[in-house]
Amino acid sequence: SWIYKRTTAGKAQTVKGLQTGIVPVYQKQNIAVAITAAFLMKDLGFDKLNINHITDGFSMVKWPGRMEFLSGVKTMTGASSVDFLLDGAHNVSGVEGLYELLLKNYGQREKILVWGAMVDKKIGAALIKLSNLMAEIILTKPKGERSATAQQIALSLPEKIQEKCELTDSVE
Repeated sequence: SWIYKRTTAGKAQTVKGLQTGIVPVYQKQNIAVAITAAFLMKDLGFDKLNINHITDGFSMVKWPGRMEFLSGVKTMTGASSVDFLLDGAHNVSGVEGLYELLLKNYGQREKILVWGAMVDKKIGAALIKLSNLMAEIILTKPKGERSATAQQIALSLPEKIQEKCELTDSVE
């Protein structure tokens, strides 16, 4: 849990015991902005806003595909189980949050990255940083009109990283 503190015009406001199902620091910053907006609205006379309702809501946030942990998933052969971390990081701050989480919580574990991207995003830049943590990288094309092909993603990477990559049209 964490603590939100704000002081405006000499008036201190604190919210303790904040928790969220979304882990990265940048999400906590987003939550702090939302709480600040709620305090400002209360200051402007929106008396029905209850900070406890807001913080309770944050504690219940579940966002499938964003820092979603799946533990003990059986492999196709059923012989063993693996853990998955699903994340739809799609911009610099999202990838930075994913990188920090992987480094902090899974530093020594073998990691395999399955990566797809939209053609209008900075395809290679985000992947370069994550590649340092990966034993293997599987590049694929997500569904959608704006999707980059595995080949487009690979060509956006330095040759050294391309050597770690397996290209596939689908992971279905």
